[in-house]
Amino acid sequence: MGDECGQSSGGSTSYGSQKPFDWDALSTGFGIQTTQFISFLSSLKTRRGDLLQKRDFLKEENIDWHGSDQTPPRWEDPSCKFLAMTLKVDQPGSRLISESSHVEGDIFIAFNAAGHSESVTLPEVPEGMAWHRLVDTALPFPGFFSNDSEPIILQPYQMKSHSCILLEANVHDVSFSSTGIHLQIQKQNSFVVD
Repeated sequence: MGDECGQSSGGSTSYGSQKPFDWDALSTGFGIQTTQFISFLSSLKTRRGDLLQKRDFLKEENIDWHGSDQTPPRWEDPSCKFLAMTLKVDQPGSRLISESSHVEGDIFIAFNAAGHSESVTLPEVPEGMAWHRLVDTALPFPGFFSNDSEPIILQPYQMKSHSCILLEANVHDVSFSSTGIHLQIQKQNSFVVD
């Protein structure tokens, strides 16, 4: 262990060059941020076990690979620095979204290793669902990861350079009133009204 808490061994794998782990490093700002992010990812893995903890490998039809504009990725182009994938849930029959109080959708993950921003066209989601940002590493801590994000209404998504994003499709309801649009988001059997 080392680089996760800022204790690099300079790339050496030699046991003699490794320093003892400084447990006090976990109480620094960087250590706290790293610990909170790892905890967030661990809880996501548990909550989305349907996609992230399968006993069997995902089937080919459950993974779509994308470029930034939903075209196939440019695997053979060494200048291409963008890659995205959608992990798709198994669709159980023709169950309607309204029949379930808790429906989890696809997960979209994208990596932009380029030195410039990318305009990312997000995959379509079923009616009644919207993409929600769980992680965007271009945002400052602590706001770069959250379970309680707003739905992404505007397309394309502007992805900063040297960053990655993780989005989740969730159920939402949009209703209109005389004062404007009210958005009701359903997450984990609870409702948030904006």
